[in-house]
Amino acid sequence: MRKYLLVPLAQYALIFDKKKRFLILQFKESKNPEHSKRWVLPGGRVNEGETDLIKALKREIKEETGLKNVKVLFPFFSELSRHSGKLTQKTCYLCKCNSGKVKIKPNNPDNIINYRWIGYRDINQYLFIGKYGDRMFKRFIKESKKFIRHL
Repeated sequence: MRKYLLVPLAQYALIFDKKKRFLILQFKESKNPEHSKRWVLPGGRVNEGETDLIKALKREIKEETGLKNVKVLFPFFSELSRHSGKLTQKTCYLCKCNSGKVKIKPNNPDNIINYRWIGYRDINQYLFIGKYGDRMFKRFIKESKKFIRHL
């Protein structure tokens, strides 16, 4: 039996460190102005055949950041959205990382060139990917405030 997704799944990790800062990643310069040098949370699509969503998220985190010891705590925000005519289920997980160093591989397939650990007060200084993405990621981050104080 063939496994497939009726609606593509995108998962993002809001990774907090000991200082309660969260990790954001920067895309390299691009011809698409909505992507060029913009910021994003670690994560990505669940691949066809992947059935363990936590393993899929950890795979994306490791591929993009090199972090291996991220603890996925729980999903805290999910929405079904339509972008460019396509439906996608987007879920953001609250994650914790107490140690480890972010390592961005040169010429990585995800086009990530930089990272930052930032606090809530810094969020408006960064432009996230795409018009919709900027609102979505900032909403994910703001929603996390009610949970992070309990970590």
